[in-house]
Amino acid sequence: MNNKLIKAGAIVALAGAAVFSLSACSTATSSPESSETTEETGSNVVAPIIVSVEDLDGTTVDVNEGNFIDVNVPADTEGLWTATVADSAILAFAAGGTDGSAIFNPGFEALGVGTTDVTMTDGMTTVKFTVNVSAK
Repeated sequence: MNNKLIKAGAIVALAGAAVFSLSACSTATSSPESSETTEETGSNVVAPIIVSVEDLDGTTVDVNEGNFIDVNVPADTEGLWTATVADSAILAFAAGGTDGSAIFNPGFEALGVGTTDVTMTDGMTTVKFTVNVSAK
C-alpha cells in the first residue's frame, strides 16, 4: 500500500511540475500581446490633409473633426502667412515658421463639425477657400 501511495505522490508531483513549467512558458508569451496593444494604439494616428497654397484658392477642403490641414507654402514664407477663419469654433489657424531646428508650414486644426470660410495671405498673395469639417 505504501508503494501505491509513493507512486501516486510521484505522479502528482510530476504533474504539478509539468503544469508549473507550462505556466512559466505562457507568461513569457504575454509580452507580444502588449506590443500588439501598442500597435493598435498607434493605428489611431491620422495623417494630416496636405494642400498646396497654389491650388487652394476657391476650393473646398474636406476634413474630419480632430484632424489637421497642412498648407504647403513657398520656401522661406512659412512665417509670413496669416489667416482669418469665419467661425473659430469650427477651425483654428496655426501659424507657420521656424524654431531654429525645424520649419513648420501654416495649417489648421478641425475643432468642430460645420463649414467655414477662410482667407489666407502672406501680404502679397491672398487665397480664399472653404473648409468642411465632418464628424469623426
